[in-house]
Amino acid sequence: MSHRPAWRAAAPLWPAALAGSVAMDRPAILRFDTDDFVDRLKAELDDPAREVGALVLRPETWRSPASGLGYVGTEVPKLYQPIHARFYLVVASLVCARYGLPDKAIHPTSQETTYAVLRRLEPRGAPAVDPTRSGTFREFGWVPRGERGSWVELSAVPGGATAVVAGEEPLAAFPLTYVEGPDGRRRRVLAAMVPVARREVYEAAVTPVPISSTDPAAALALPGRSELEAIVLELKSVIRLAGAPTMTEATSVDQLREALFFALIDLASFLSRELSQVWNQAGTDRGGDTLPEKLAKPAFGSSWWQALHTADAHRNDVVSVGAYPPPVAGRSVDEMKADLAALGLEADGPTVQDPFFALVSDAMGAPDPAPDPASGAGPASAADPQVGPSRNAVYAVRFVYQRPRCPDPQRLTMSALSPTFRLAHFHDPDAPFRENRIVLPVDTSLAGLRKFPQAVKVEVSAQLRKQMERIQDVKLGDLDDGSVPGEKDVSLGMVCSLSIPIIAICALVLLMIVVSLLNLVFFWVPLFKKCLPKAPG
Repeated sequence: MSHRPAWRAAAPLWPAALAGSVAMDRPAILRFDTDDFVDRLKAELDDPAREVGALVLRPETWRSPASGLGYVGTEVPKLYQPIHARFYLVVASLVCARYGLPDKAIHPTSQETTYAVLRRLEPRGAPAVDPTRSGTFREFGWVPRGERGSWVELSAVPGGATAVVAGEEPLAAFPLTYVEGPDGRRRRVLAAMVPVARREVYEAAVTPVPISSTDPAAALALPGRSELEAIVLELKSVIRLAGAPTMTEATSVDQLREALFFALIDLASFLSRELSQVWNQAGTDRGGDTLPEKLAKPAFGSSWWQALHTADAHRNDVVSVGAYPPPVAGRSVDEMKADLAALGLEADGPTVQDPFFALVSDAMGAPDPAPDPASGAGPASAADPQVGPSRNAVYAVRFVYQRPRCPDPQRLTMSALSPTFRLAHFHDPDAPFRENRIVLPVDTSLAGLRKFPQAVKVEVSAQLRKQMERIQDVKLGDLDDGSVPGEKDVSLGMVCSLSIPIIAICALVLLMIVVSLLNLVFFWVPLFKKCLPKAPG
C-alpha cells in the first residue's frame, strides 16, 4: 500500500504542537537575527535539547527601545528585511499519513520536487484574513513577468488553492537532517527562505479573473472546495481499499483502520474550520439529505458526528507508532464499509460530482462578493484590468510536493497556509536596526594625519584634468567679467592618491553643513544627532 503524503509542522516542533503553541498541520516561520541563520538552525537541530520552538515567529517592534521581542501584540507579525538583520525560514515536514508520521521519500529520478510558493491573501467579506477559514480571503499566486510581475487569483486556476498558477514563482526548498532518538534514526526538515527584500516588487497590482464556466470542476475555484475535494478523494480511496481482495489479512485491516483514521481527522479539521455551526451542534437523523442529518447517521457505534469529534480528540496519537485510537480501534472490515456507506460516498466517478461533496459544498454556501479596494464597497468590476492591493492584505507560504508521473489528482500535494505576515518597508519605524560604528582619527594634527597612507587611488582622464585645471584658475572676479580662462594644453591624465581619514572628516563636515542649512525647513537637528558628552560652556 502506498501511503498518502502529507505536510505537517517541522518534526522538531511537534512537542510544541502537542502543547498547543504551534499548529500541527501547517508550516511554521522561524525568525533569526544573525547572518549565519542556516548554521544556527543546523546547530539547533543537532543539539539534543532541540529548542527550535524558541525561534518561532512572534510579533516584535523596535519603535520604543524597551519593546523588542518583549512586545506582546495580537496583530499580524511584520517580517523585516535583511538590512534590519532579520532572516526568516518557513519550515515543514513532508511525511507519510501513517502512525508515527515517517518522512516521505522524495525521488528526484522520477522528477519529484519540493518547493514553496508565496501567496497574497486579500480579505473577502471580513475585516481581517483568517488563514484557517478559506471563506475570509481571496488567494493570489505571484507570476513574474520581465522585471516585475502580477498576482493571479487562484479562483481562475483549475484546482483552486491546492493548485499552482501557470508560471508561478517557486521558492527553493532545501533539506536539513538530524538524528532523532537513541536509535540513530534520521529525520528531515524542509526549509525555504521568505524573500522579504522583494517587498517593493510584490506590492504590485492584482489581476482579478471572473469565474465563468460550465465545467463541473469550476466549483473547485470556490473557497475551500479544493481542500474538500482532497478529503472526499481520500475517503473514496479508503472505500476502494476496503474492497481490495487482500483485505482479509490482519496487516491489511490495520492499514485500512490507519487510512480511515487519517481521513477522519482531515474531515474533522475541515468541518471545524469551514462549518463551525455544523461542527458544534449535533444533528438528528430524520431521513433528510442535509449535512447535519447525514452526520447523524449511525456509525462507529454512535454517529458520524460523534466519531469525528472522537477522532479529533485523538489526533495527536498519530505521532506514536502502532497506536490505533478510537473510533477505528477494533472495527472490522464490514463495520468500516457500513460506516463509509452511511455518508453516501461513491467509490468511483468524479469527485466533484460525488453526492457527499455536493452536500458539504451546498452547506458552505456561496462566498461573499469580494469588495473593490478602490471604492470600498461592492464587487470589483470585471472591466477593470487591475485592482490595487488592499491595505489589509497579508502574505503566507505554502509548500508544494510535485510528482509529475502520478495520476492527475495525486501530482500536487499542497501544505496548508503558514501563519500570515506582512512585509515591512525598508524605512519601517518598527524595524530593528544594525548599529554602525565609524571611528574617525584620534590625532588630527599634521603629524597624526601623516601616519595614514593615501590608499584611495583616483584615475583622472586627460579631458577631465583639463576641465579641473580650468576651474582651479577661475576667480570670483572672473565670473563677474565673464573672462573665464581657457583650457590648458594638457595631454596626459593623472592618478591621485587620497587619504581615507581626511575624506571621512570632510564628509562629516559637509554633512553637518547641509543638515544645519536644511534645518531651517525641517527642524530635524534634535532628531538627527545626539552627542555625548557635551562640550563645556
